[in-house]
Amino acid sequence: MDNNRSINHQFPAPVIERVRHELRRRSLTVESVTDITPGMRRIVLTGEDLADFTSLAPLPAIGRRIEESGADTTIVAIAAVAGPEEEQSFETAAALTTRWVYRPLFNVTDAEPLIAALAGIDIVPQTFVWIAAEASVVRSVRAYRVEERGYPLSWIKASGYWVKGKADTTEKF
Repeated sequence: MDNNRSINHQFPAPVIERVRHELRRRSLTVESVTDITPGMRRIVLTGEDLADFTSLAPLPAIGRRIEESGADTTIVAIAAVAGPEEEQSFETAAALTTRWVYRPLFNVTDAEPLIAALAGIDIVPQTFVWIAAEASVVRSVRAYRVEERGYPLSWIKASGYWVKGKADTTEKF
């Protein structure tokens, strides 16, 4: 049952604020390289040029949001990976449930497995919904949440982090 259609969403949606730092060349040394998954590698850099460096994104975006969340936050993360070997773990004070959706790499623009994972989830009012993936997948998942499930668009942040077949391209919705 979807309880989102009949509830009055009268509270203001959260506001996302982007922070941009000045670009600067730095001389660094590779301290370590760790394969996190078959498709992701963590590279730790060191050097004196990092003395004044500030980063708001020490992890890929989903990991950063999860790990920075407090104990008063409940998160249901639905993430598409090629298989169990690409699953990741996160250290967080939040109440976290992670649902891994296995989808082969040749099928990265297929939104159906993610929509199927969302189908059984009722999202309570005033829940911030963040969608980030390949642009056509984002478009489909966003349309599902708004058009089919009646979730207020003002409570959804959707970003196509990349577009299949186009280099250096993103889409904001």
